[in-house]
Amino acid sequence: MEEAGIKPRLDGIVRFEHQATLRRSRLRVVFAAVPEGSTKPKAFADQHSLEAGWFTLEEMRQLDLRGSEVIEFCAYLERGGAIASLDLLSAEGAPLE
Repeated sequence: MEEAGIKPRLDGIVRFEHQATLRRSRLRVVFAAVPEGSTKPKAFADQHSLEAGWFTLEEMRQLDLRGSEVIEFCAYLERGGAIASLDLLSAEGAPLE
């Protein structure tokens, strides 16, 4: 929502990434999501993004992105890559059901 201005509906988890060193630890969760409702992407630049829009995978490959990760995730999903259940996420110490 922050980057595109669209409220997402989370469908699942594409990937967990964890990186730990002696000084810090980083955990990133990549979600699969679809837009909730019919809101269009924001059309103005701000501190979170320069531009938002809908692009095909081929169009994305032509964009000047700061990294290839988004294309890799989208290509994975286009190939039918697995999406894990959101049930994998829980608060620390939450009871198992």
